[in-house]
Amino acid sequence: MKKPFLVLMSLLSLGLSGCLDTPGYSTKQRVAQIGNAQEYNLQEMADDIDTALLLRPASHMTDWNVVHTY
Repeated sequence: MKKPFLVLMSLLSLGLSGCLDTPGYSTKQRVAQIGNAQEYNLQEMADDIDTALLLRPASHMTDWNVVHTY
């Protein structure tokens, strides 16, 4: 009867002491990193959609932008 209680208390004490957290970053920092990564991915997705639908003007660095000076 005491063994499950001791196991539960040891896990609880580990959790409360912070041993189960990630060692490098606090929860706030990790959530901020995830938010930044998601924002970057959404920007990349919007850029890909704009490119696929040709919503941006063509650059002047293409092979088809030839100026003839006769």
